[in-house]
Amino acid sequence: MSKITIQDIANMCNISKSSVSRYLNGGYVSEQNRQKIKEAIEQTGFETNFFAKRLKSKKSGLLGVVLPKMDSLVISTILMGINNVCEDNNYSILIKTSNFDTKKELQNINSLYNQGVDGIIVYSLDITQEHIELVNKISIPVVFINNNHKDLDCINIDDYTAGRLLAEYFYNNNHKDILFLGIVEKNKYIRPGRKIGFYEYYQENATDYKIRSLETDFSLRNAYDMGNDIINLKPSAVICGTEHITTALMIYLKQHNINIPEDISIGGFGDSDALSLLKPEVTTMKFDYEGLGKSATEYILNKIFNRSMDKNKISLPVFFKEGQSVKKIS
Repeated sequence: MSKITIQDIANMCNISKSSVSRYLNGGYVSEQNRQKIKEAIEQTGFETNFFAKRLKSKKSGLLGVVLPKMDSLVISTILMGINNVCEDNNYSILIKTSNFDTKKELQNINSLYNQGVDGIIVYSLDITQEHIELVNKISIPVVFINNNHKDLDCINIDDYTAGRLLAEYFYNNNHKDILFLGIVEKNKYIRPGRKIGFYEYYQENATDYKIRSLETDFSLRNAYDMGNDIINLKPSAVICGTEHITTALMIYLKQHNINIPEDISIGGFGDSDALSLLKPEVTTMKFDYEGLGKSATEYILNKIFNRSMDKNKISLPVFFKEGQSVKKIS
């Protein structure tokens, strides 16, 4: 009986493994499936074995996740990666949001710890001395994503390299009058690595060039409304800091009969279903946000179960996607 697994129960009931996992951890399951699982467990004795193992290991089977918000494609994709690994390892998730409030973020970490989670993943706004003191005080592992700190466990997308790779492409296509359209830099939610990487590549390799910058926020509308200012500045190329900005700007240019890339070249960071529908296909740096969620969860589970770890910081690779949105200047 000890060899019976959650997958075996799922196969017996002809339902998904995640449904069985939710049942075992008190989550929602339809009444029909709940009855199937209950009968399968009674036949195999699985539930007794499952919870006895939990009791013996002194693990709750719960993972805490702290997010700045929920209504974001990037965050929902990261959360998908977290959830997939949790389901494969019979873990459930407790989620708290900070609404971009650092004080509330710290409260959420402490609250999850008091609720008995085995570890916490934090999509952090900023790492302060209070974060360091709290992590050192509590007795469970905490891993941060979207941030770096030498004394904490951190997993990130390599934004800096993404910026350099995109800059190299525009440099090789002879663009020397560039506008960087990004998110307001005082917003702690934004890491500046993309812009820094782009600027530094040009500083190191180009002469007689000009890079100007404009700032917007996370909304499509505000990025769209920047279109007229961009046209008046007449750059040869615009680099968009997020896929939202790229989408909004391409829609504006299309609606105002500005041809891409004949009149202006476009490059960006990130990809999305909405962006992929626009033509021409945009040249962009792609990020594996689901992989970021998976890596963070695998990392913290290794910490929870004291499996060997190579290092306390992981930077995930980025991928260059060439489209038809950039003109080579002779």
